[in-house]
Amino acid sequence: MNNVYITEQDVQLPGKLFIPKNPSGFIIVPFTDSNGREISDNIELAKHFEAEDMAVLLLDLLTDTEAKKKENRFNVKLLSIRLEIALDWSKRHKLLRDLPLALHSSNTSGAVAMEAGAHTTVDLAAIVSCAGRIDMVEKYLPFVDAPCLLIVGSNDELALKANRNMIKNISKARLQVIEGAGHLFDDEESRSRMLHESTRWFRRYFNRMVYEQRKEEYRSENIHLPFYDRYEASHFLAWRLQKYKDDNPLVLAIPRGAVAMADIISTELDYDMDIILVKKLSAPNHPELAIGSINEFGDVYLSSNAKAYADEDYISNEAQQKQEQLSNYRHQFGSFSKPKDVSGRTVIILDDGIATGSTMLSAVITVKEKGATKVIVASPVVSASAQKMLQLAADETVFLDVPDNFYAVAQFYENFPQVDDEEVERILR
Repeated sequence: MNNVYITEQDVQLPGKLFIPKNPSGFIIVPFTDSNGREISDNIELAKHFEAEDMAVLLLDLLTDTEAKKKENRFNVKLLSIRLEIALDWSKRHKLLRDLPLALHSSNTSGAVAMEAGAHTTVDLAAIVSCAGRIDMVEKYLPFVDAPCLLIVGSNDELALKANRNMIKNISKARLQVIEGAGHLFDDEESRSRMLHESTRWFRRYFNRMVYEQRKEEYRSENIHLPFYDRYEASHFLAWRLQKYKDDNPLVLAIPRGAVAMADIISTELDYDMDIILVKKLSAPNHPELAIGSINEFGDVYLSSNAKAYADEDYISNEAQQKQEQLSNYRHQFGSFSKPKDVSGRTVIILDDGIATGSTMLSAVITVKEKGATKVIVASPVVSASAQKMLQLAADETVFLDVPDNFYAVAQFYENFPQVDDEEVERILR
């Protein structure tokens, strides 16, 4: 964290700047109470976004002397002009000027962000307003071009009513009501949900700006392997998967690597997301040799040669152990601790690469048996043998490439770091 000062005429506005190693975007968080609760909450907010690889500026729009006068905290015109100056400043900063830019605001600062968003000539990727008093600037709302997420607690009746009345005036907006939350998102669960929804909104529109810059490349049918990383592969795949938008699909990721990809694709295309848990059943004394698989619902699928490697007692014990692992794994993930209902839905099952296809086949069978109307298998790369098998099993398949000499998924990525359980939990929470 670095202390910075933004000069407006003879006034210096203090800020705290957080810049991670490789930021995906830059968020300005305006506020007006540097000595109270607001600053401690905002530091927590900034650290959260920094951990999500987003740069953050916590900007106090009032000097200490100005903050002593309560009326200054509601002087939206003055505060919005100062925020516009900060927006211009960000485009001159050598580390920030090329990043997608967004605003995160709350209470009266929500009105400030909207008025600044209406007047600024700087391109804003997104705005998030938490219990914002956007009704204070109703006449400016139609001029806000940035996509806006309005987050309000279900118990905050005044803010909920105001935001519901105002949302019709904003060209691109969504109202997100957090059940059980009050005005300040005080409890841990509601604050965690607020942070999660804010992060998804920013990531979606930060990614979209990157996508717009490279869309001709993503549209290309000539994919050049290897991919740089899962992030790049996700954008290529998102272009192919957008054709299912009218089906309101559910993206199911096979942990762990595919969870990071599903997060990018689902936020970019605004699809629902969940995980599907399947584990292979290993042969005795050969943990890498699969003799079948089991899903989180307890359904066992055995390969044709399973009985050649193991008797029924071994298979039963192996299945029981793996199902317990799957059950424990699912319950780590908060709002994802209960599987989403796939009945009657179009489902996209995603993996970051498919070698043998046995795990994906088990996932397809599981989803079909649970009543999905259409099952689509998607992956950046797949082996030729797995492609043939999955084209028969699924309703549709979306693969970017079917390379020759498929030895391991990692060979088709320049950077293919392991995704651990902590990373999966961070994404899903």
